[in-house]
Amino acid sequence: MAPSWLMKAGLWIPEFLFAKFPYVQAVTLLMMLAERAMKMEKYPPMNPNIIYTVAALCFIAGVFMTAKLQTRFASLLYSAVLVYLTFNAYTNKQFNYSRHVRNRISGRHLGCLGVYLIYSFINSNKDNKLIHRIGELCIATYLLGSAYIINESYEDKRAIMEFIPGGDYARYFLTLLFTCCGLCFLAGYFLKDISMTMGFLLMVVTLIIDMKFSYWSYRGMAYWSQMRLVVDNVNLIVGFFVLMSHYENLSVEENEAIRAAHEEQENEEEEETKHDKQE
Repeated sequence: MAPSWLMKAGLWIPEFLFAKFPYVQAVTLLMMLAERAMKMEKYPPMNPNIIYTVAALCFIAGVFMTAKLQTRFASLLYSAVLVYLTFNAYTNKQFNYSRHVRNRISGRHLGCLGVYLIYSFINSNKDNKLIHRIGELCIATYLLGSAYIINESYEDKRAIMEFIPGGDYARYFLTLLFTCCGLCFLAGYFLKDISMTMGFLLMVVTLIIDMKFSYWSYRGMAYWSQMRLVVDNVNLIVGFFVLMSHYENLSVEENEAIRAAHEEQENEEEEETKHDKQE
């Protein structure tokens, strides 16, 4: 059995890193816009006031989550930012994104949104299960969408063919994994195991596929746009490990609640038996 300090570190480190991603999101957004400006883009694809607002909200959310102050509020605040970024990445024509780029960027943002909604639920004494369910549905949509993208997008299929041994069989295997994990989040079953599986799977996908910047640059992805995808992947990896401990804790609490209910029922039956004997 692992030492207690190692188990505590395994729980503390992912949550510590998880609170820092709003900062990274703001920095990479500004770097992406700066990269586009260097390419002689006359106007930014987003209104400057919106850019400053998004960066400020990310900074505020990061400060509160890092300081463990109003963590639920900070998570919901950052979730609202991710809702806007998801919608903006998919619908804003000024970015001039191709279809596969829109799908990749908005899909990762949606997955991060689901993780932060569940994190907000974790820090709210678990009293709003609607937020928790919406978070699970967002993650399920991201996973099922990823399974669709790697079969529909020529660029993603080609990346798997070039960088992962097995060719089409590797693509079928990834499709199966993403689909099964998405269906589990959709149904709400085996979420601890699925969170751990997705954490390790995204590590492999990030290192082997998404870190190939030269490949994605040739396929139309700007450097900082691809870097944002990598950051979102790392965010999801850390988030899944946070969720893994969360679902384990839920299971323990449920078991304790069931055991307490059984003990209470046994005590009531014993009291009834004693009362009957006395009569």
